[in-house]
Amino acid sequence: MRISANPTAIWLAALVGSAAAFGQSSPVLMGAAAYGDWRSDAPAVRRKITPADMPPPYATASANNGPTVADRGAVCDVVAFARRRCLAGVASRFGS
Repeated sequence: MRISANPTAIWLAALVGSAAAFGQSSPVLMGAAAYGDWRSDAPAVRRKITPADMPPPYATASANNGPTVADRGAVCDVVAFARRRCLAGVASRFGS
């Protein structure tokens, strides 16, 4: 008697096997331990940050990097020169 491979059974076995593998969860970092950066980050690291863990509003200084007016500088002069040269070349080609 030959046993045939049932595609549905294969998918079901794979699903059950992967669910068992994902069932082994890593610990959840809470409170001050939940705050981290790229050095403490890794696959499967879970964090739970609640509103009670966050600092109160306006407890820290705001970032002071708002918009400013930038100087046009030499780059704009080079672009304007190249644009004039290009337009002059186009005009001379077409006899304008």
